[in-house]
Amino acid sequence: MKNKKIKIIFGIVLIFLFLLIEYKYRVETTKYKLSGNEKYYLIRFDYSGKSENSDIKEEQTFTSQYDGLKYVYINFYIKPKMHYDLSQIINIKIEEVDTGNVICEKSVGVENLQYSLSYKVDFDVQKHSKDKLYKITVSYNTNAPYLPYFKNIGSSTKATMDGEQIDKEIYLRLGYYGKEEHLLIITLVIILEIIVFLIASYILDKTDIKEENVFLLIVPMFCIIMSLVIPLGSGHDETPQFYREYGIINGEILVGNQIMAPAAFNNTFETIGSKIYKPYYEILKCNEKIDSNVKVCVEITTTSIYNPVQYTGTTVGLFFAKLITKNPVIFIYLGRLSNIIISVILLYKAIKMMPFGKKILLLASIIPIAIEGFSTLSSDGFTIAICYFFIAYILNLAFNKDIKLLSKKHKIIIGILSCVIACCKIVYFPLVLLILVIPKEKYGGLNEKIKEDILVIFLTIIINITWLIFGFSILVSRGGESGSQMILEAIKNPIEFGQMVLYTINNNSNKYLLSAFGNQLEWGDQVDGTTFVIVFIALTMFVTLTDESIKNKLSNRQKIVLGIITVTVIGLIFCSLYVQWTQIESPEIQGIQGRYFIPIMPIMLLLLGDIKAKSEYSQDKLIKIICLYSLIFLIYIIFGVIIFHL
Repeated sequence: MKNKKIKIIFGIVLIFLFLLIEYKYRVETTKYKLSGNEKYYLIRFDYSGKSENSDIKEEQTFTSQYDGLKYVYINFYIKPKMHYDLSQIINIKIEEVDTGNVICEKSVGVENLQYSLSYKVDFDVQKHSKDKLYKITVSYNTNAPYLPYFKNIGSSTKATMDGEQIDKEIYLRLGYYGKEEHLLIITLVIILEIIVFLIASYILDKTDIKEENVFLLIVPMFCIIMSLVIPLGSGHDETPQFYREYGIINGEILVGNQIMAPAAFNNTFETIGSKIYKPYYEILKCNEKIDSNVKVCVEITTTSIYNPVQYTGTTVGLFFAKLITKNPVIFIYLGRLSNIIISVILLYKAIKMMPFGKKILLLASIIPIAIEGFSTLSSDGFTIAICYFFIAYILNLAFNKDIKLLSKKHKIIIGILSCVIACCKIVYFPLVLLILVIPKEKYGGLNEKIKEDILVIFLTIIINITWLIFGFSILVSRGGESGSQMILEAIKNPIEFGQMVLYTINNNSNKYLLSAFGNQLEWGDQVDGTTFVIVFIALTMFVTLTDESIKNKLSNRQKIVLGIITVTVIGLIFCSLYVQWTQIESPEIQGIQGRYFIPIMPIMLLLLGDIKAKSEYSQDKLIKIICLYSLIFLIYIIFGVIIFHL
């Protein structure tokens, strides 16, 4: 016992020192703020007045809002495929207007923009940059496949093109050096280290700890911490998600691209929900009150089409918040807390009733980007949790020998869960096919099974079609072409569409994998934990391949069902993003993120786990390894999120 604790203490000290070194290194991570007042409003400039193969020089002035200007992000959009010329160069120069000092001059090959529509222009820290005027110059040839985005005027300055002023400005984002030391970080890291020590000691002293108890030791704690360290509105689509949720609790089920909401929420996201941390005593003393008579019009383009059912995790808390508080901050945090509670309950029950592969489900629940979904106002949290619960429930019915015959209660629950899955997102509808793995004997015969399965599948199809019919009137284009135009294009050119899918997979598979396991929180890659992520992926693969509980459990027919589900869901994800986000001229499908594949991760891992592989590690050792590494990994992620927002 003593030796174990000494080892733990030694390991924790090393981790603590590593994190301190990492902090000193990554303190150069930026304070992050968009230039101008308009966020995410990008427009393409009309280059029709320019001939092919002509040189263009664009200039734009901007004012630094803080000291410590460190980089500028430039957003680019993609031109039609026939104009691709990867030999083209884009020249970027940034200079101080008053002195004429050039602080940055770079030549960027367009091949460096292949996989991202934005480019980070990094330079030496400008320590005294506050309120200073800078000028950025972008020079390129019209044959370049990527051209800068513009936006409508959000400041007093306008861009010029070849010396002529245009009624637009280049879309820029400014980043600032976080130079001050923060006692909060050191304190939080120490607290987390103590927690890790206590949990690690408990785990190592236990000889038969269960997976669901490991889940309770890790996930709720980190969900709460994640909820506190991610600023309001910084989760994936969190602001439009919130306004969609607010509309739902007020009875606005079918809405367009905009919604009227109390101005207090908008002010909260703009001030307290800043990407630069504010002390919690400032947050909690927010004096603004929710006034239903003072409203603003808010854009919810990205969430208007979503079914209200997928917001169950958050709307329960927001409905309760509506009854007890007028404080917008408390209101929003109660929504986050509700999402955590409901997600944790569903996942705990799922892991507990999983007949085999419990460790797989545990690992899939600890993924940082999943924890972010549970901890914010995102619908991802509830979607992941209900999908995992459904998978566990169906597999339990199929393989639990104590269940000889499905009761009426079982069938009702299957029907309800199937309908909920169908309502969450249409791309996950194929999960309903998992009912096909339940043996016919548990239905009382083949005829009864066919009848029950058809009824469930038919019901979920009807639900999906009905929602799409009602929602079609509010379906909007999300950065790409209209949905009908994209569908028509795919039908007319199926071979080209297939090539686009293969091109997308070939060029982005690594990015999807890394981001799915935690390398792309909050719309960004600010948590550069690639090494940790790769180790976590390796651990997941090792556990999957060596988990003896999975071996020889699935028949060939059941494996085929799981394979069909996996392929179909992935296919629907690609098709959905092709219709909603992709421009016709794009060489690849745009908008795909690793987090979209998380709801089917247990199924993919179960298929992988059937591969015959042996391990000398006991199952008890495996669960301890999972626990300890997950603790370290999540601390690192939390640490990275905090540093990013300072």
